Amino acid sequence: PLYSSAASDVYKRQEQDVAQLKNVIAYLNDHYAFDIPLERLAKIACMGTTKLKTSFKQLQGCTITEYIQQRRMSQAEHLLIDTDFTMGQIAEMIGYSTSSRFAELFRKSTGLLPIEYRKMAQQK
Repeated sequence: PLYSSAASDVYKRQEQDVAQLKNVIAYLNDHYAFDIPLERLAKIACMGTTKLKTSFKQLQGCTITEYIQQRRMSQAEHLLIDTDFTMGQIAEMIGYSTSSRFAELFRKSTGLLPIEYRKMAQQK
């Protein structure tokens, strides 16, 4: 045969890892607003924390923390444009305990403070 059984086992394992990582991503997409212990994600992925972090980064091109932050920021953008929630409410809804922490991370992500972002979006 073209494939040795060892190569085929490796391939099966990789496919399984990707499937498990997709479960992790689905979980993150549903729970990004909460503190998620790495151990819980490792359980979902059925792998150790080190392997999870490495595999996740290979698949997604970013760390788990970065992924969660990106997810939170895209939700924040949506809430800033489509709702009248205050900065404090939005910060809480996407998982930050203070609006200042939210504002700081939002500015890092978009180059604008949330309030500036909202103003610009409303002018369009």
